[in-house]
Amino acid sequence: MFAALSKKGFVHLLEAPRQVVPWVRAEAAAKGVKIEPAAVTRLVEAVGDDLSRLSLAVEQLGLYAGDRPVTADDVDELIADTRERSVFELTDAIGSGDRARALAAVGSLCDQRESAVGVVVMLARHIRQMSLIHAMRKLGVPKQELPSRVGAPPFVVDKLIAQARSYSPAVLSRVTQRLAAADRALKGDITLTSQTSAWTGPQMKTLGRELGERVILEQVVDGIVRLAAR
Repeated sequence: MFAALSKKGFVHLLEAPRQVVPWVRAEAAAKGVKIEPAAVTRLVEAVGDDLSRLSLAVEQLGLYAGDRPVTADDVDELIADTRERSVFELTDAIGSGDRARALAAVGSLCDQRESAVGVVVMLARHIRQMSLIHAMRKLGVPKQELPSRVGAPPFVVDKLIAQARSYSPAVLSRVTQRLAAADRALKGDITLTSQTSAWTGPQMKTLGRELGERVILEQVVDGIVRLAAR
């Protein structure tokens, strides 16, 4: 059947390109965007091989540059490291209990079409590190050993120590449960009910994937911040 459908032109293979740079050049040409070779290389370095984000970035750069060719400086100005900044802004805002900044960072990540599951995983890692800070300090582990125990550089550990003061171990346990439920909802777990999760399968289906993911991230982050200092 597969062979017959292929001959009739009904089968389209959606395969990721092995070489991303030529794909970006072709995407830019298709969108009518002039882009310098160095800019293509820098864009791939900044974004990676996520074709959806690359396509969006090419479109944004084309609007930014107008009639002139997009340069590597344009990529640095508009695209490079935006995800990293948003991720750090989100964890810092959660750590300080700043609801407005946290929700703004979520909005930025969603606008960049960042993986919602990836954001939840990143948040779970941050919560786990704060939990480890509580556990290590309870055991009397010297501060100089915390970076290796927690898996973070010293300056990040200093931040984690300060942030952990706003979240008790019991609260961090509740946050972990909420993140687990969000992860299941984002992955389409149809067994979720109103008794086990704030999000159910029918609700997510009604909202649609993009809006549903944004709602889940905003609600889970809002819930985490509201638990700060409790």
